[in-house]
Amino acid sequence: MIRLVLLLLLAAAPVAAQTVTVRSGEHGTFTRLAFDLPAGTRWTLGEGAVPGTRQLTFDPAPGRIDTGGVFARIDRERVADLAPVAGGGLALMLGCRCDVDSFMQGTRMLVLDIFESTEPMAAAVPETAGMAPAPLDVPDALTSVNLGVMPRLGPSLAPALGPFDPDDARRALETVGPTSGSLIPDIAQAVADSAGAGILELAESYDPAPEAPEPVTETGAPQFDPASTTRTLEEDRVRIGVEGCIPDSRLIAGAEAGAPDVVSVFLARDQLLSELGRPSQEMVALQRDRMLALGFGAEARALSAIIEHDDAPDRVKQALSYLVDGESDPDGIFRDQLGCRNQAALWALLTDDVRTTAVDLDTDAMLQNFEMLPEALRRHLGTEMADTLVRIGEPDAARMLISRLERTHGGATDALKVATAGIDLHNGDTDAAAEAVGDVTTANAEVLPDLTAVRTDTAFAQDRAVDPETLDVAELLWRERRMDAEGAEAARTYVRGLLSHSRFDEAIAIFRSDPLPEDVSEGLKRDIVARLARDAQDVTFLKHMMPQASVDLHPQDRVLVRPVAERLIASGLPDAALFHLNAATLAPNDADRVLMARALLALDRFAEAEERIMGMDDPEARKLRAEIREAMGDFAYAASAFASLGDTEAAQRAAWLGSAWSELDSAPEKVFADAATLVNTQPEPLPTGARPELSEIEALVGDSAQMRATLDALLSRTGIGAEDAGASSEN
Repeated sequence: MIRLVLLLLLAAAPVAAQTVTVRSGEHGTFTRLAFDLPAGTRWTLGEGAVPGTRQLTFDPAPGRIDTGGVFARIDRERVADLAPVAGGGLALMLGCRCDVDSFMQGTRMLVLDIFESTEPMAAAVPETAGMAPAPLDVPDALTSVNLGVMPRLGPSLAPALGPFDPDDARRALETVGPTSGSLIPDIAQAVADSAGAGILELAESYDPAPEAPEPVTETGAPQFDPASTTRTLEEDRVRIGVEGCIPDSRLIAGAEAGAPDVVSVFLARDQLLSELGRPSQEMVALQRDRMLALGFGAEARALSAIIEHDDAPDRVKQALSYLVDGESDPDGIFRDQLGCRNQAALWALLTDDVRTTAVDLDTDAMLQNFEMLPEALRRHLGTEMADTLVRIGEPDAARMLISRLERTHGGATDALKVATAGIDLHNGDTDAAAEAVGDVTTANAEVLPDLTAVRTDTAFAQDRAVDPETLDVAELLWRERRMDAEGAEAARTYVRGLLSHSRFDEAIAIFRSDPLPEDVSEGLKRDIVARLARDAQDVTFLKHMMPQASVDLHPQDRVLVRPVAERLIASGLPDAALFHLNAATLAPNDADRVLMARALLALDRFAEAEERIMGMDDPEARKLRAEIREAMGDFAYAASAFASLGDTEAAQRAAWLGSAWSELDSAPEKVFADAATLVNTQPEPLPTGARPELSEIEALVGDSAQMRATLDALLSRTGIGAEDAGASSEN
């Protein structure tokens, strides 16, 4: 047992004084302080000399305790103040009836959780900062000077060490009381250090339970969990959250904290170095936050890279640095924050692929939090946040956000007018959208891309050609940006402008040449197919929509397939129409079945055509069924079906083709009634063996002329060519 104590004393040899950094975070029901301890540092937490305080001491005493960033992340409700004490310790002045729980996270992080207690405080918390511990009453025997044979200070040396018994050491560790629980990790660390140095050889090995691997993001960093209450070295102790939402204390300080200006930030560069010429972690972090408040994300990331112990940077601030620059956060830590009631929801609006399903969006809280952002960020990011609100189906909230921006700017700027037009377009009010940007000129380069897109989309929705100036600007933007991140939106705008002028070949060439995201590609495909089917000349339409030429333009949406199929059937290409109808992914509805039946009827596939509309009883299906039966020779059924639908002309045609003369006696058209009368009239027989009278000859000639006139009219009415009708008259 004595040997184990000696080993612990050897492991605790004095080390060079180092800095202890204090970090903080609010966790709803408790406040957390975390201390990054140098290797081998011991600590003790006890009651302070004054009621309502706690005193934390370290052995060996650190050279410096850095508390500069503590109250930037927490309020003073539970921790009123922190003050250094003599001997390298720290006094915690509590602002509530609080208890303090302490434990080690890993081997070098001391965690203090301060939470409200049910026990009353003995006295009020003092308002004075700094408090030294009470002086110790040291016995004279411990400080006496002995100048004998073995000069020394204090009492005589302990007797020689006896043999080391591992069983005694194990039993001693197992019987350690609860007040010494924090000593166990130190003992384990000391034993490990001694074994590594060759001082101690372990007789048996101990394998701790392996920890489950933590999920990682695409960048390889540990997956950020804002709901976690733990802080780890691997994540730079940023895993602090309240009920899954990143707290405001971890975000950018609001307008009430005093907005920095560019000049003050520039002049503060001289404060970034400490008195030793090294970067001051506190001042660099403050300067980083100032940069974020002004919207300088890349500069903030550069400052984060030089902060001491910042080998694993603050991932919340890192994400903010990308978002304020209009870039994507690589880890997407705000993707699930849209339903939060604090500022985290605002930053979620700027995140790609933000999750909107099953989210209870509090737009009132979002607008209030927007007012709390620094003015520079409101001006810089407000319109982008409004665009996202429109995209996720909250146009009213977007309009209210725009109105707050107008108050910030003192009026409607060009950018706000363009944003308002975008909201009007989303609501389907194209006239209001056109009016909103009516006085915005192309001289403002900052809003030029959005202005061009809004004007193009407005003209496209109003089914009119884009004005030539806007189309020229769209082309210039497309050529300039086609290889950039904005290239997809520039291509979409230019293609729609070309379609509004029916310049289909150029539009399709750009659609096929530029790499476009799936959502942009699918949207343009819909626009191209719809305009081709409606406006293109026959040659252009067939060139792009025939099966062998339209692989990348095959519409999968049946709403788009129908006009294409109708035009192909009208052009005498029912097989091409069937190709597109069968290529659509969704199951056909009644309108699709009617089109399929028409195409099959044109291909003389009567049985398949009738099968397609089997069970349908709407007027269009009944009429098509009558046409199929007429083509199959069932004229009686066709005539009856057409008559029940009120299509008298088709009913008369079917009756005539079926020689149903009795049904044509009362036909409203004289030609069919005369033909029926002619067929049903039997001529009187001529007397045999006697010469006819002149009157009989004249009557016969008159009947013959009337018969020829009736036949000529009938042939002409039923579509027989004029030459055939003329030949019939001569015979």
